[in-house]
Amino acid sequence: MSKSLVSLILDFNSSIGCDGFAALCNGLRLNSSLKRLSVRHCGIGCSGVSDLCKILSYPQTAIRILDLEGNNLGGLGLSTISECLSKNDTLLELGVADNNIGSTEADVNALYHFGVVLSNHKSLTSLNLIWNSIGPDGAMSLMNGIGKSKNIISLRIDTNLNSELYDSIYRCSKGMMVKKKKSIRKKKKKV
Repeated sequence: MSKSLVSLILDFNSSIGCDGFAALCNGLRLNSSLKRLSVRHCGIGCSGVSDLCKILSYPQTAIRILDLEGNNLGGLGLSTISECLSKNDTLLELGVADNNIGSTEADVNALYHFGVVLSNHKSLTSLNLIWNSIGPDGAMSLMNGIGKSKNIISLRIDTNLNSELYDSIYRCSKGMMVKKKKSIRKKKKKV
């Protein structure tokens, strides 16, 4: 296993698909040096994401940044990512932009469970959900979890939500940033 591989960017390789991603995950499952994995627009569907858990649940995983933008994960893939994240405490940034996560009942339920996982996740600070049409119900489901999160300080969602809901979510993530800054100031004063 290569100890020098810290960043792997395979963007815009649509031929990777689910089978290629499964093989990639199998090869990387015991890697403890990779910090960034980007597989944007690689033709990965919801079935391919289950192999991601092999990497994210490995106790010595070093992955801090994971970008899955432009694939076709949908709500089912988001549910699988939720399971992976519940076993991971190292991921800092997650990109699931443009992944066909919509406003169907299944997608809204997936967003709710994703929000619950986010509320308990110890390290994730940045989430990109832009270019997904999650709709008002999905946004509310997600906000219920993110509102309880102590770590999310950067949240990107589509602006096609009604302005009141968008502002609520935006304030929620900005409010967490203010709380985090205040706690850092308090810690500095104690020292």
